Amino acid sequence: MKPRCPLKNLADFVDVAESSGSTGREDCQAQWQSAVAAYINNASVLDVGAGLCRSLDRLCVRGLRVITQDVFPGSKADMTCPIESVPDKAFDYCTSFDVIEHVPDYEGFFKNLARISKKGFAVSTPNYFLSQNLHRFHVREFCPDELPILADELGLKLEAAWCQLPGRGVFRVDRNELIKHNETTHGFCLLFKHP
Repeated sequence: MKPRCPLKNLADFVDVAESSGSTGREDCQAQWQSAVAAYINNASVLDVGAGLCRSLDRLCVRGLRVITQDVFPGSKADMTCPIESVPDKAFDYCTSFDVIEHVPDYEGFFKNLARISKKGFAVSTPNYFLSQNLHRFHVREFCPDELPILADELGLKLEAAWCQLPGRGVFRVDRNELIKHNETTHGFCLLFKHP
């Protein structure tokens, strides 16, 4: 899968993983976290790139046991190792809310989420069609139709998807509706399952 959004010149990219504090870690993921938490239950979850760990209040419901992970200096996450160090199939699910757009090697990141999870993983990200990768902390953004293609290439199944539209908030869509909203949704969240 070749994303429409080109990789930003790394000299113009500010790697949020190398900076401490709250800058670049705004709490914009609440609706994604609540949607995913309402969909899965009774499972172990690794929240990858958990930032300031605000996800815990939203994800620790319906029997979900959540461990947070992040690598930035001074992180309060439960795990501060890189995800490459997490053992295979260590958690039922991984979640990664608004992280993939910060990672230069998106394919490796995606494969690691698949490797670490037994059942599947959720990823949310802004829509490149609208945001045009202008955020200084984003190295590459994606369109709603792109990550399902990458998942198909890896033999994963798109289990659930959510879009976010102004005035409508976050709502569940199927794959066709996701593509229909390709150029209008502000962001999207996708849950992939292993076959």
